[in-house]
Amino acid sequence: MPVRARLFRRPAGGVRRGGNANDLGTARGRRISMLQTETEEIMPDNDAHEALLHEIIDCELAMFLAVPDADGPSTCQKRPKTFRLMRWMSLSVHDDSTLTSYLNDLKQAGMQGRNLMVEKYARMEDSLPPLTDNPLVDVITGEEADFLAEASRLYPHAVPGRGGDAFRHYMRCELETWSDVTLALYGTEILRARNEGRNLALERYERLWRRLGYASLDEREEAARLREGA
Repeated sequence: MPVRARLFRRPAGGVRRGGNANDLGTARGRRISMLQTETEEIMPDNDAHEALLHEIIDCELAMFLAVPDADGPSTCQKRPKTFRLMRWMSLSVHDDSTLTSYLNDLKQAGMQGRNLMVEKYARMEDSLPPLTDNPLVDVITGEEADFLAEASRLYPHAVPGRGGDAFRHYMRCELETWSDVTLALYGTEILRARNEGRNLALERYERLWRRLGYASLDEREEAARLREGA
């Protein structure tokens, strides 16, 4: 979404500041070690999942629609149903404890006069300094990029993107708006997924294509492959 950097102002109440997040490298073993250190003994529960998602997305959408643009509402802002669907896909793999913590982040931000979507897009355009120096931001970003790259390799027609620089930049800027507690919970999920041999990107796209009427991710991949070859 095009956002004009000059429109951003520091939100009321200030933002968390820190130095640039440490570059922890791309070695999976090092990231997993960091996750074990940073997220020990944080376990999610599983109550009222869809209700939590609905409330979170309502909060996010209100913030998203308030993001300023010099040219008026962007194309993305004119498509709230698409926004809801894609945010549901992204968030639906999280445990309820992570979702509850993130919902609290959104509510706390609102009470402080902050808009997390404004902050995210401002960070993407380097209009704000880093909002946190929590090393989990880079750790989680690296793991999610690996998930997406693997999912795209397995399903090149049904899973767009390769987990490249644009994805990493977007992911990092979003995670900078999350609290340390929420990041730790997210890290626990990543660690558990790795230990269980799961890929969160595959799970997201499985849910997305099922919601859009396909029987499975495999069915969507085959349908797209056949159309491309027609």
